[in-house]
Formats: sequence, C-alpha cells, structure tokens
Amino acid sequence: MRVNAENMNHLMALVGECLVHAQSVKSVYQSLLTLKKDIAELEKPLQLSLESQVKNTEGLQDAGIQESLLRVAGIQQTVSQDIVRFERFSRRMEHLAHRLYNEVISSRMVPFSDGLHGFSRMVRDLARETGEQVNFEIAGAAPPVDRDILERLEAPLSHLIRNAIDHGMETPSERQQAGKPAEGTIVLDVVFNMAHEVGGTVRVDAEAGRGARFYLQLPLTLSVLRTLLLSIADEPYALPLSRIDRVLSLTHADIKEIEDHPYCKLDGEHVGILDARQLFQLPPASVPSGRFSVVVISDRLNRYGLVVDHVIGEENLVVRPIDSRLGKIPNVSAGAILDDDFSMMAIHFA
Repeated sequence: MRVNAENMNHLMALVGECLVHAQSVKSVYQSLLTLKKDIAELEKPLQLSLESQVKNTEGLQDAGIQESLLRVAGIQQTVSQDIVRFERFSRRMEHLAHRLYNEVISSRMVPFSDGLHGFSRMVRDLARETGEQVNFEIAGAAPPVDRDILERLEAPLSHLIRNAIDHGMETPSERQQAGKPAEGTIVLDVVFNMAHEVGGTVRVDAEAGRGARFYLQLPLTLSVLRTLLLSIADEPYALPLSRIDRVLSLTHADIKEIEDHPYCKLDGEHVGILDARQLFQLPPASVPSGRFSVVVISDRLNRYGLVVDHVIGEENLVVRPIDSRLGKIPNVSAGAILDDDFSMMAIHFA
C-alpha cells in the first residue's frame, strides 16, 4: 500500500505535536506537587493558631479554625490522590505517544540498499569507458534510513563514485607497476550514527598511493533534531548540535577587532564574532557589563562565534518544514513546538 508523501509528512507533524504535548504534561505534574506543598504550608499556621487558642482559653477550640483545618486536610488528601492518578495517566500517555511516534518513523524508513540499485551498473559502465578494472562492493546496506535522506544521498554518492573511477583509480598496468592488483576496489560504506549527530558530516582518510576513504555520517531521520536551545531577544531559537564546536563565556576584554571586524582567539586561531540580533535584524541588546555567551559554530573548514542572550540547554526537537506561504526565511531551516506550546525556529547556516 502506497501512502502519499505529503499525507505522511502531515501525519508526522501531528504525531510530533502529540509527543511534545505528552511530554509537556510533566510540567502540570510538577505544578500539582507544588500545590500540595503550598497546602501543607497553609495548614501549619492554622494548626499553630488553634493550639495557641486552646492554651489561652483553657481547652476551648475555635470552631471556625477547626472547620478550616478539616477542609484543608480534605483538600490535601484529594490533591494527593489526584496527583497519583495524574502521574499514572501522564506516564501512559507519554508511553503511547512514543510508541505512535516510533511507528510513524518506522513507516518512513526503507533499507539503505533500496537507493543503491543503479550504482553497480554505473560503475561497470564507467570502468568500461575508462579501461579500468573495478570491483564495487557495498558494506552496511541493511540499516533502515529515512526516505528523504536516501533521496538526497543519490547525487553526492554518484559524484563520489564517478570521481573515484575518473581520478582516483589507476589503469590496470599502472596498478601492477605499483605492486597492486590490476583490479581496484571501491567500497561504499555509509556510517549511521544518530546518538549525537543530527546533521551530516564528511570525513576523509587518505594515504598517498594507497587510496582514500570517505565517511558520511548521517542521521537516520530528518524528523528529529538534536539541538542547543538559545534565547535571542526573548525568543527561543535552536542550533543543530552537529554544527556547534563549543560554547564560550567571554567578556568585552576578550574581543579584539581587525578592520572593524570583531574576533576572539580560540586554540591559537582568530574566530570571527557575529551578534545573533544583528543576524536576524532584531533590536540591539543593552551592552552587558559582565560576561556573555558565544556559541562557536564550525563546518570543519571555518569557525565563527554567535553572540546570544542566553543558552537554555540541549533539546531533541520534532522539526517541521516552514510553510511555503512564508517564503524563504534567511538562516532559518525549520520550525518546532516546545513543551510549553511556544513555537521556535531552527537556525541554519549555509
């Protein structure tokens, strides 16, 4: 049975919201615990007042205070019972929301091998055209991957394979003269790791005369993003953790300038500084007298620091694409809903 991709995306968005709201119930549970504590604190002065009156009136008790104590005790018992029931309910609801979410995620997954059918033929054709002997192997093709990721992988993988044959593979005679087998080997091995990596990273290990290995490290799904939540002009934003090198706490004495471009020194390098409010064309903040937070963003080639108002903390976000009616929003790749029903933007840097 085929399901329309747009319908699947809508379902994914709804399930994501369901999961977020299920998790937000925890804050209500904490409020109930606080209420229980407040009621207990309210009972103490009433009890002390009643005991004081008993001492001063030779054992007589104020009927009004006695009645209030009984009502407080009854309310406290009711709240305690409701807290127990609510805690059970919230656990069940969150468990069901996670199960539903995982089922929808699974429905979006296909074996990685589904996107590799045309590569073997492409390698044979290229090897025939170049007169090279190539053995093409696929390792790690069994893990499931999000359909969206698989579609995006086809072009870069094709580019890697073509370059490997056109520029990285010697002719059979050249290989034999170098003491290598006449047939070269291309092993396509995509490493999946969604524990901490939520974006995509590329690593190259090369040894002169021996070959090169390209590592593509990708998330299993684009629906969940591991992020660092930031506060910018009292609004929440998120940065993918995969792009963050570190978070610094700096003072104005740490900031230098070259031709009116601010920078700080990090690991012996100059790291350019950019104010997040300026990036999003927001009103400038008052100049802090003490320390301020700088998120260092890295793409393995360049690093720069983003000045933010506050660092809130890490968060797994169920991201949603920006509505096309809003057009392209600079430096924003997606939206999400937080546990407290606040919408936020996921920052993207090209």
